[in-house]
Amino acid sequence: MGGNPCRFDCSIPLPGARVDSLLQRGTDSSALLSFDPNIRPSIIGDQQHALARFESLASQVDVVKLSDVDADWLYPGQSAEAQIDRILRLGVDLVALTCGSDDSILSTTSARVKVPTGAVLVSDTIGAGDTFMTSLVHDLHGSGPQLQGLDEVALTRLGENASRRAAITVSRAGADLPWAGEEGA
Repeated sequence: MGGNPCRFDCSIPLPGARVDSLLQRGTDSSALLSFDPNIRPSIIGDQQHALARFESLASQVDVVKLSDVDADWLYPGQSAEAQIDRILRLGVDLVALTCGSDDSILSTTSARVKVPTGAVLVSDTIGAGDTFMTSLVHDLHGSGPQLQGLDEVALTRLGENASRRAAITVSRAGADLPWAGEEGA
């Protein structure tokens, strides 16, 4: 890790060649590549085609953050642990699975943690996932350790920070992500 972070959020299906070219440039650099698929079944169409596209894109990045709803659509009938394991087998270094008001799960091939979300008065959930991912990228950027070296303590810290920041976002209307000065980030 090192270099500049590259955050990649999208809804599948994506324009193929352009996205692939951007990912290849990121793969060829020291950038931290992250991917949030933002699954939207109403515009995606065929689940099997979307799954193949998701796995192709995920196999090129370092971090995948997805919601339990996204994971259940991609991998129906599988447990959260099985879904995470399948994504890790694609070569992803860190998978973060958010589960709404329930725990989030952060996992590498060597460590896995469940992080409680905490109680919050919800005003609007728009932007919660974006905040979670932005927090991960913020905390991972320039931190030095390789993603696979993250232990349970480090994963818990990442998840707690991301959950705390997402709680700020959902406590107010709109996708109004927290500023660093709001919570000591």
